[in-house]
Amino acid sequence: MLTKSKLVTPVILCGGTGSRLWPSSREKLPKQLLPIFGGRTLFDLTLERVTDNSLFAPPIIVSALDLGELVCNALDAARIPGRVILEPCRRNSAAAIAVAIEAHNADASGQLMLVLAADHFIPDAEAFRTAVRESMATASQG
Repeated sequence: MLTKSKLVTPVILCGGTGSRLWPSSREKLPKQLLPIFGGRTLFDLTLERVTDNSLFAPPIIVSALDLGELVCNALDAARIPGRVILEPCRRNSAAAIAVAIEAHNADASGQLMLVLAADHFIPDAEAFRTAVRESMATASQG
């Protein structure tokens, strides 16, 4: 198991509107929160990929204020600790990442971060974790 300072902090961006999946996806229920995988969402699957506590620190999730309840409920259902940051208005990925960096540096400066979109489908979670492990040495060099 990695020491706490060697863990990767996942930052999950979960604030998009999912407009490309319209009409199924709507502003109040975007594609990452639609239960389209046997009752599970893309966000649920993203959370599952980062639950290995020998590799990942608790995630930071950045979302829109109007999605806060859905995001918090999903995090609670996954039974993993995490920090949710709700933006009062959507400002796209760069602003969400900047806010996550500030939150991360306040808690774990020097620890690696991994920015993930909540709406990406990655079918092989173990291959994903292997890729993260393999990239850590390079990322640690700056």
